[in-house]
Amino acid sequence: MRRANTTSVVLTVLSSVWGTIAIARAASLTDACSLLTVDQVSSAMGTAVGAPQKISTATCQWTVPGTMNRVTLMSSGAEAFNFWKKPLNPNVQSTPVSGVGDDAYFLKMAKQTGLAVKKGDTYFKLQVYSTVADDQKQAAEKQLATIVASKL
Repeated sequence: MRRANTTSVVLTVLSSVWGTIAIARAASLTDACSLLTVDQVSSAMGTAVGAPQKISTATCQWTVPGTMNRVTLMSSGAEAFNFWKKPLNPNVQSTPVSGVGDDAYFLKMAKQTGLAVKKGDTYFKLQVYSTVADDQKQAAEKQLATIVASKL
């Protein structure tokens, strides 16, 4: 139980750091919610999602109704992208991904994954929050990130 709580705290801190750096140097995603449709997100998740929730201009979230499962797309900056590319924490894994944008990598810690992408001078992170296996989350993240990158 203690390990689970520690992992949860570390993930919260890591997400906060990503968000703080992203806000400090937000890239040019002018409306994150316009980059993916409900049908595209539902297809990647394998179940219906609700309408996009605009968290900010640069952050959007799609949630599976009645669950905590969701997809989050957030704008980032070069600092956050490069910081997480070579994480200092040995419990965080960064794995290069080909075929998405100009540069991309999966970020993994415990049961959470995320896909960070650079396309031109735009940086973003797409993350699936779900209880499915990591390979399924990563497949959905790559599918959706490829769509986003194609629109930039």
